[in-house]
Amino acid sequence: MSDLIVAVGKVLFKVVEWLLDQLLGDTYTHFKTRISKWLQRKIKGKSKRYQTIQQDDGVLWIAGRKTNFVVSGGSGEFAYDRNYIQTRYDDEYFELPQELKELRDKIEAREQMKKEQGLKHMYNTYQVALTNAFQTNTDIIEKPYPVLHFKRSDYYNFQATVASLDNYQLSSGETIREKYIDQAIQDLHVPSDVLSQGIGIVLTVVTADEKIVLTRRRADTGIRPNELDVSVVEAIDPYQDAVENSNGEQNSRKTIDLYKVAIRGLKQELGIVASPDQIHLLGFGVDLEYYQWNIIGTVKTELTSSQIIELKSSGIHGINELSKIEFIHHDHIKVAEVLRDQPLWSTAQIALYWTMVYDMGNPNKVFADRTFKSVFGRT
Repeated sequence: MSDLIVAVGKVLFKVVEWLLDQLLGDTYTHFKTRISKWLQRKIKGKSKRYQTIQQDDGVLWIAGRKTNFVVSGGSGEFAYDRNYIQTRYDDEYFELPQELKELRDKIEAREQMKKEQGLKHMYNTYQVALTNAFQTNTDIIEKPYPVLHFKRSDYYNFQATVASLDNYQLSSGETIREKYIDQAIQDLHVPSDVLSQGIGIVLTVVTADEKIVLTRRRADTGIRPNELDVSVVEAIDPYQDAVENSNGEQNSRKTIDLYKVAIRGLKQELGIVASPDQIHLLGFGVDLEYYQWNIIGTVKTELTSSQIIELKSSGIHGINELSKIEFIHHDHIKVAEVLRDQPLWSTAQIALYWTMVYDMGNPNKVFADRTFKSVFGRT
């Protein structure tokens, strides 16, 4: 009986709706549309009232757009004072847990076999692991600076951890990400005691003719193949970048010269010869998609975009990973359009965003965010 009543009600409603449509025409159509939208807003607002409050997962947002980057230090509004940056280097080799060491040994054996067969292979290089990282302030004037602790590692350790996060299954059935990040890391601002491998410097280069240098990675490179990237991504090499620093202490200790890393990366990847005064380090953090920690900075070169292309064509070390160099105008709108339209990894997004914030200066960060947001909102 109740089903019959519902069916009759539906028929009567349709009849009434048809009569109103015939009598009132467009007036009724507009009224019905307005009522429908009003009801949708009411329902949406009521549902929001009962939603769980969104949790802060620590990642950085750029003008309302979420990235995968967790900032541990810096904001793009200032550059670190070179005289205050503290780094410490431990030359004892970083040993992976046994299950990851076994993976590393397999990778080494595989690549050695390729080498013996005359095939293209991944060669091992010296790198560092990040064992501790935080930002603190100087006394009295409270000037921010980073404190970074490194330990000797290598590229095969990087391959067995960062490069294998989601594509290798442990004996427990878990991926490396599931066991060593999702279940093990309580504070994303603190480096993992296992996975913080292959730390480096990420730089944007601004040319004398006001262009920003972008690079395109080769299709056969191991990480992020064929992707658009920022100007320089250079891993720390402890045998090239470590220096003795007594710092007034009784026993000297080794440190990592971050500006030496940046200068080497600029020369090898772009052919640019730079001085420490041209390099501005803005902050550091981790890209959760790849679990890669990096220090981010920007460089103002005296070279033009044409001169940089000439340097690349004459042969550079970084040609092994880069397929070509591209340029965009050093302009907030152009940079925002790249972030909107190109699938850049979050580290590159932060590097470009921080470069524009730094170039504008602290008082104009709100304007920069407003400009980016307006571009992101365009279709």
